[in-house]
Amino acid sequence: MSTENLRLIANIIAYLGFGFSFGFIVYSFVSSAHKDIRFKSFVCLILSAITLLVLNFNIFFGVKITIPKELTGNTSSSYMVKTLEGNSRVKEIIYNVDGSVTLTFGAIDRYLLLHSLKKTFNEELDKLLLDDNLKIYELDHNSDFTEFNVKIIRKELTMTDTVTTLLYYAYGEIYNIVKGTDFEDLDITVTFISALNDEVLEEYHLNDQKEKSESEASKEAS
Repeated sequence: MSTENLRLIANIIAYLGFGFSFGFIVYSFVSSAHKDIRFKSFVCLILSAITLLVLNFNIFFGVKITIPKELTGNTSSSYMVKTLEGNSRVKEIIYNVDGSVTLTFGAIDRYLLLHSLKKTFNEELDKLLLDDNLKIYELDHNSDFTEFNVKIIRKELTMTDTVTTLLYYAYGEIYNIVKGTDFEDLDITVTFISALNDEVLEEYHLNDQKEKSESEASKEAS
């Protein structure tokens, strides 16, 4: 018998236990001759409720997160939605009229998804070290992908380095939005350092890109 079937049977038993216990408690108040069953029924009711809570923790404590409209159409949003659409841990995806996307997760599912994302992103970042065109000597980041230190075997940045910044932003945006961080409060820093002399070549901030995008949007609107 599968785990899902066992959970279904346990749920049915717990619901029946909850219902009968509640019924006996009411009956003990109606019939004073049976008040001796009140305490036992109350204990059974509590145990049934705890069982239901444990069995359905993932559903009862589910969470909703929204990919803001500011991300619609960019690399992070496209990658995120494509990745999560086929993920069994995502219970529901709603495409809102304002351009944002709302995702519904179970509480445990979100934790497992974050763990999965972290593993995947670390593997993809490790692959960048093997790319001869990027010439990355060392790539460090913090636990939530909001700070990246990229040491390159060059004394100057190239266009390729600048473009990869968008990739680091995407990892940070995806991880933190699933984590529940408000996009407006999210900043990601990417620092490029020359491995030849330890000189900081450039430091990029996601907030700078946000401001640039907002400025361009305002110009188009006017």
